[in-house]
Amino acid sequence: MTKITTLISDSWLFYKKHFFALCALLIPFIIPISIVSSGLEFAVAQEWYPESISWLVLALDSAIYPIYQGAIILYIASALTGDYLKRSECYRLALTFYLPLLGIYILGGAATVVGFMILIIPGLIVVSRLSFANLYCLLDKSKAMDALNSSWENTKNIQWLILSGILILAFAINFPLWLVEYLLNSIEFWNPVFSFISEVIGYLLAPLIIIFVFRVFTLEREKNQSTTAID
Repeated sequence: MTKITTLISDSWLFYKKHFFALCALLIPFIIPISIVSSGLEFAVAQEWYPESISWLVLALDSAIYPIYQGAIILYIASALTGDYLKRSECYRLALTFYLPLLGIYILGGAATVVGFMILIIPGLIVVSRLSFANLYCLLDKSKAMDALNSSWENTKNIQWLILSGILILAFAINFPLWLVEYLLNSIEFWNPVFSFISEVIGYLLAPLIIIFVFRVFTLEREKNQSTTAID
């Protein structure tokens, strides 16, 4: 328990230190997404609302997700080395990995869905075992399938550590937002403005999970390198 607490604490400290840089990377993407998403939340009950629009928005969100996620990972990597990348450089480099990142997103998402269709625990295990894939793709320039395979193999002994951190952070991020939404809904005060604010806050806090996974990845790689050097 001490180890997971330390890892989450380290992730939070890094997040606070780089909060504005992370916001600058995310805001160009999350503001339009959040506006559309919050608007759709209240339009869905209307008879005129075409359900196909929801799928279109989901497709657009999925299409741009690899860009800002890749940019965040590249920024974290540059910050750890002290060679900070500019925002435009993060986007540019993320775009060069767009196809493998999209492949990881689609294939990893499909594997996760299958896992959840079997049972909740298998689905969560898939989430943890594939959590390093984007890092292998961006840092080692691996192809989508190679990155997924590497992640699956190299997280076997630490899957519960990763899963614990992801679940703790996901709960810490989402539960307060869900609670506020529930309370405001109960007094019929929930509206598109609050929905938009909630969406934005959720997006801005999400990098905490990426930072945590990156921290575990870094420690695991350092441990493996030390073991190899001793051998």
